[in-house]
Amino acid sequence: MKTTLDQQNREYLNKLTEAQRNIIAKKENEIEKIDVLYDKKLENVKKEGDLALYNQVELNKVDIENSLLSKQERLEKIQAQHKVNTQKFVDQEQALKSDYFERYEDLTNQHEQSIIDVNTRNQLINRDIVDKSNRTIKDIQKNSELGVQDVLFDTKIRADELSRDLDSKFITINRAHDNQVKVVSSQHDTQLEEIQRNHNQTIDELQRKNSIDRNQRIASEKHITKSEVDHHNEVLKQKRLSFEQKYRTLEQDHTEILNRLKTKFDTDIKKLVGSYAQAKDLVANKAQDDFYHITKLEPTIVDQGKHYLVTLPVPEFEKEQVNLTAQERNLNIVLTRKFQEETQAGDEKFDTRRTEVLSKNFKVAEIMDPRTVKSNYQDGILSFQIAKL
Repeated sequence: MKTTLDQQNREYLNKLTEAQRNIIAKKENEIEKIDVLYDKKLENVKKEGDLALYNQVELNKVDIENSLLSKQERLEKIQAQHKVNTQKFVDQEQALKSDYFERYEDLTNQHEQSIIDVNTRNQLINRDIVDKSNRTIKDIQKNSELGVQDVLFDTKIRADELSRDLDSKFITINRAHDNQVKVVSSQHDTQLEEIQRNHNQTIDELQRKNSIDRNQRIASEKHITKSEVDHHNEVLKQKRLSFEQKYRTLEQDHTEILNRLKTKFDTDIKKLVGSYAQAKDLVANKAQDDFYHITKLEPTIVDQGKHYLVTLPVPEFEKEQVNLTAQERNLNIVLTRKFQEETQAGDEKFDTRRTEVLSKNFKVAEIMDPRTVKSNYQDGILSFQIAKL
């Protein structure tokens, strides 16, 4: 019987040890889960910081690209305007050349026509003089040869005068024509110089404005780039400081949680060790107490009017092994024990199993309702309440 009790004590101690191990494993599992959650949260914070940094860099790239595109479009507009102005200058120059050649051709035509008109008029005058001279000669021939010589001399003098007058007119016409050509050429050259000067001024002004605008754009872009870089660095600095603060906070929280868990774990271990020692002492003490060595069942029956109350002193570890059945006026209480023992002799092992049953039957005065059996365990006393019919 003592061997059986020792076996039960060992089983109880094994259960306590297993429960203690389960609690320790559970605490270790909780600590591992907290570590995993901490690592995940730290990784999420790093990912958020990297994502925010990447988004800021991309936004800066987009802003710079948009600014460059805007400046490129403006430069293309200036180049297109310069091309239009150059073409306009070429068109004006071509128009002036065309006008000059037209005027020069008109003056040449006028000069040639003037020469033709003078020649025609002189021919008419000469023909008229010749006709008059012929008529005069014919008239004079009738009078005397001397008159003929005088007439011929006068005719020659008059012809010389007409020739000189014609030469003078030709010279005057040529001189006037040359002067007009010089005036037109001078006007054309002046206009060309004016257009060239205006064109050069326009080009110089455009180049000056373009240079000023380019320098302003470069300075503006440098300022914008510097501002964006400074802002970007400031954002990175703030994010880095925020991340470091979050990291320190998470680390402190994690350390505090681990410290609290360690403290609680140590406290629980101490409590478990203490309770294990107490349970061990309790088991050792129970092994020496006759209360925990039931050899017979001695129940007490009390009639409480509407029901019967059956009480029985039973150790706590055997309360589940006690069963009561009621049938009419008969009561039956049964305590069932199962024992298992292993022994070893040399290389051989022996496994002994047996079952012990203690029972008690008795009668009561009135019929009972077997469906109303209720049990309760308190202070080492197992009680059953059975209603009457």
